[in-house]
Amino acid sequence: MTASQDNVTLVTDPIDRITPTGIVSGGVEREVDIIAFATGFKANDYLWPMDVLGRGGALWAKDGPRAYLGEIVSDFPTC
Repeated sequence: MTASQDNVTLVTDPIDRITPTGIVSGGVEREVDIIAFATGFKANDYLWPMDVLGRGGALWAKDGPRAYLGEIVSDFPTC
């Protein structure tokens, strides 16, 4: 997995500590504006009781919910 912008760094090393201005991991302090913790929660479980149907029938049966850039879902019309 890589970051999609030049000014974004995806760091997957364990965090040693959080400082007032950044994060220390692997003995290196990185200044940060935002810390996003992705801890393995099941974000797609909210769809569990629903059947989402598109032009071709049921969606997301194999691999869970997805959308291009979080905005466009395949097999649905766009405005």
